[in-house]
Amino acid sequence: MFMRAKRSLGLILAAVAVLGLAGCGQASSSSGGSSSSSTARQAYTGLDQLAGKRVAVVTGVVEESYLKANYPKLQLVEFPGYDQAWAALRNHSVDAWFTDRPIAEKYVAEKDANGLKVNFDVPENDTPDAFAVRKGNDALRAKLNAGLAAVVADGTWLKLHQQFLPNEPVPAQFKQDGSAAKAPAGTSLTGPVTGLQQSGELQIGTLSDAPPNVYLDGTNFTGFDNELIKAIAAKIGLKPQFSATQFEALLGQVNTGRFDVGSSAIATTQARKQTVDFTDPYNIEYMSLIS
Repeated sequence: MFMRAKRSLGLILAAVAVLGLAGCGQASSSSGGSSSSSTARQAYTGLDQLAGKRVAVVTGVVEESYLKANYPKLQLVEFPGYDQAWAALRNHSVDAWFTDRPIAEKYVAEKDANGLKVNFDVPENDTPDAFAVRKGNDALRAKLNAGLAAVVADGTWLKLHQQFLPNEPVPAQFKQDGSAAKAPAGTSLTGPVTGLQQSGELQIGTLSDAPPNVYLDGTNFTGFDNELIKAIAAKIGLKPQFSATQFEALLGQVNTGRFDVGSSAIATTQARKQTVDFTDPYNIEYMSLIS
């Protein structure tokens, strides 16, 4: 009798356990559904909506300084490179990523976006892009400016812009009609180029992971900025030599002489002008938020 009661009790407990597991399974499934819906991406229409949110930025870029100066209530999460920021956004470690618009569009279009979209743009009118050179290296800067004027005048700039930045507006000064870009007075495209680390070569520091401006395609450093500096180097008779680095280190490496030029869609902020000199501007860009 006792054994039968014990067996019956065991069966009852087993049944309860099965039902409990089934209930847990349903709760888990329901929780999973809730989790899935809770990970839906939130869209924003302005940076003021991100107060208290975790926003990814790449260390040292203009987007970082812009947010620090204008939106102190955001929780900025810094990353050394673009791939790391993208990965954090995809796995929900951050709520949004604020970056250069061409880079934002490239990542959303070509990576596994997982529901991520470009929300809105902020113009960089006061900080156009330029190439960085060592402080006081006026001879090289003048040559690069002459080469830049030449590639604008012959249509190379416009061709590269259409190739790499087809959705970006063309600023008036870079149109082929020569409305703004002029070769510096007294500077010739021909003749020796001084102020170089290696005679006849242009040592260029750049990034490998910031398409469409600068990136590595196989073993080829390419992108709008890098193809532009290649064209400029050809105009002034130099062989370009590229090396990859992190953006946060780039300007310091240019100023200490490791690189002759920094190429990475570098916005010409006042703070950066204390570290390096800049060529004439070669583009005006926008910053974008992805979420």
